[in-house]
Amino acid sequence: MKSKFLIILCFIAIVSCDSSSDDSSIVDPVEVSDDFKLLSVTDIGEIFSIGNNTGEVSIIGNLDLQRSASLLSNTNITASSESIYGIEYVYDPGPTNNLLMFNRNTRLASRMVISLPNTIPGNERGIIAMTYNGSGLTAVVTEDIFRARATKHVVDINLQTNIATDTGITFNEDVLTSIRQIDNKLYISTNNEGFLEINLTDNSVIKPVFNSSNNAEGNGVRLAVIDNNKLAILNRVSNNGGRLAPALINISNKTITLINTNDTFGLNSSLGGSVYRNNIYFNLIVFNSGEINLLKTNFSTMENTFVRVQENPIRGNAVIIDTFE
Repeated sequence: MKSKFLIILCFIAIVSCDSSSDDSSIVDPVEVSDDFKLLSVTDIGEIFSIGNNTGEVSIIGNLDLQRSASLLSNTNITASSESIYGIEYVYDPGPTNNLLMFNRNTRLASRMVISLPNTIPGNERGIIAMTYNGSGLTAVVTEDIFRARATKHVVDINLQTNIATDTGITFNEDVLTSIRQIDNKLYISTNNEGFLEINLTDNSVIKPVFNSSNNAEGNGVRLAVIDNNKLAILNRVSNNGGRLAPALINISNKTITLINTNDTFGLNSSLGGSVYRNNIYFNLIVFNSGEINLLKTNFSTMENTFVRVQENPIRGNAVIIDTFE
């Protein structure tokens, strides 16, 4: 059964493409210093730091996988200021959701089994999306990871007990690509089923219809929180072969604004979130040559620039989950 899960992960990957920008926008970081580091994790649990200006990569550690061949879904990788969290789906002997934890201060890794609520039916119940909410984890559990349109349940995970509590919120949209929480609202991007806004107080699930001059619909990946009313996203450009363009989502007035319509990108993986700091939205982009670059989208100047990732042990499907000094 495990091989079927790996096939699903591979199926939702997007073939890497070169940017439509030319090489004039690529910055060769000579005599440049970093203001801070980006925290990055791969789908095999490798943890790296990346300099925000130099692109220099340092190995930090690894998540403690129970099975060496496990592949992690980037939608399940998240971080608090103290720890990094991920989910490993294994059979031990039946379907098991391991919560993987990595202490950012001690650099020690651990894992615990998550106890899912009995109120959620199914023989292949799996956590498919997860985000840190300030005190614990908010996660989405599907009743069957191998079945399309299976019912999804929103749960709260207590990090002291590793017990998940059913919130009673359900939906059916598939291929969740990234997830973020702001106060009592949960925001989820999908591959092609629109954008979800879930109210954790009144249990409502809505699919906002966005006002956009570029026909952007909230299909995309790499959600990042800007502030309490704004999110960044790599939005799928419907008239450009499904490529992606950085965009700003205004939550209150339900608009999406593409930052630069001349630049579109492809990704190695269509899963996972990202970060926004100092007016910059960060993403890892893989060119056709295999070269990994750090895409820096400036939401003030509306410009995209690149930093080559240096001495590259990092995989192209890595996801950026936080920053640190």
